[in-house]
Amino acid sequence: MTILEKIFVRFGGYSPATASQTPYEDREPIVKLGAAVIFSAIVAAINWSAAGWAFSVNRPDEVRFVIAFFSGIFSFGLVAVLDSSFIYFADISEAAWYKKVSYGVLRVVIIFLVSSITSQAVIPFLLGDELTAYALKMAEIAESNRINKLETQYKYSDTKLATDSANEEVVKLEEKLQIIPEDIQQRMKSAKRCWVNYYSKKQELTNAGYLSSEVKEKMKAKAVACANEDNVAKNRLNSYMEDIRSRLTAAHETKSQAMVELQTTKNTIAKRVSYARAIEDKAFTPTSATVLASLLETDRGVRAKYYLVTLLLVTLECLPFILKLIAGRTPIGERIADDRKESRIRRSMVLAEAEHERCITNAILVATQDACVEVLGSVEGRTYFAEVFASYMMALAPTGAVTEMMRDIERQQADVNDFIRRYPRYASVIAEAWTQAIKQTLKTLQGASASLG
Repeated sequence: MTILEKIFVRFGGYSPATASQTPYEDREPIVKLGAAVIFSAIVAAINWSAAGWAFSVNRPDEVRFVIAFFSGIFSFGLVAVLDSSFIYFADISEAAWYKKVSYGVLRVVIIFLVSSITSQAVIPFLLGDELTAYALKMAEIAESNRINKLETQYKYSDTKLATDSANEEVVKLEEKLQIIPEDIQQRMKSAKRCWVNYYSKKQELTNAGYLSSEVKEKMKAKAVACANEDNVAKNRLNSYMEDIRSRLTAAHETKSQAMVELQTTKNTIAKRVSYARAIEDKAFTPTSATVLASLLETDRGVRAKYYLVTLLLVTLECLPFILKLIAGRTPIGERIADDRKESRIRRSMVLAEAEHERCITNAILVATQDACVEVLGSVEGRTYFAEVFASYMMALAPTGAVTEMMRDIERQQADVNDFIRRYPRYASVIAEAWTQAIKQTLKTLQGASASLG
């Protein structure tokens, strides 16, 4: 196999060493599946790289590049491992169909979940202008609503109305300060007419030949009347002016306080708006899920384009599954599955034969034990058992096997105790026969020891 074919086979889920032992026509489906897995992994890597680049928009370009690179590497490895593993196990597995389908469904669900995230980063590259304009629109609407809410919260309208009222009052008082009231003007005109009349009569008297002292004496009452009237007019004017100036001073103070309060409210609102605008500048972006969701709800064309692109990305990532459903099981997978099935059957047969032999052995052992117990139940049997055991001891006595024999006796003692527990009704008989055998053995060993000495 060529290096490229080995790579395709590896991504198709099989080892090149396994596939190289089969003809090319048998491994050709695996090569094509491996190519599909590589293509899907590349598509996923591009999606994840775009997502990493888009979602790290507020970071330096070097950091964004590193995030995009490692996102693509991770996605490529994840898709390659999951898809190649599914193809291999689906190819050789003898599991029920619903188990394979459940794994396939789980993998498709994972693809949908991941694609729903990565598509939010890919879509801005395709709908950049629409999303940018809509993000600006959303920001403007949010800012307008926020300003209205903040103005209501901080009672901006009332403060502005109070400032305007204070300003109007100042303007009105300044106008009053420039205009003398009609009644005061009438008094001032009356006083002026009085003086005009006074000087006119005084001139007439002077022209008539009266002396200055006489004229003055004659006009004295008129002069006093005119002076009084003139003083009244001036006093009324002064009082009016003092009242207007006093009210104007108070109005200026009220206006200053209202303007300070209005400016404070404006600064507070502007600060809150600036803080919110900084957050919205980061939130209302072309990659924002909120912007995309709102645009999809309001624009049918964008919605159709979004779903078509998402469906295309999901289909490309599901390409190995689609090809696997079309191709079915490969010849290599069938051969491996058959070999495993044959191995399981052979192992089951060996285990069955071993179990059969064990059952036969246990049956023979039980029958032998029951026969021995029955023989030991008679006097002749016990006597014969003791003689045979003694002969056995006599034969072993001269040899070096006595030590081993004693160990056998210990082990047989344990067996005797086990027989006694299993057959309690024969306990006395078994104990008596064993005791006689032991006594006979001791005598035999003593006789052998004496003869050797």
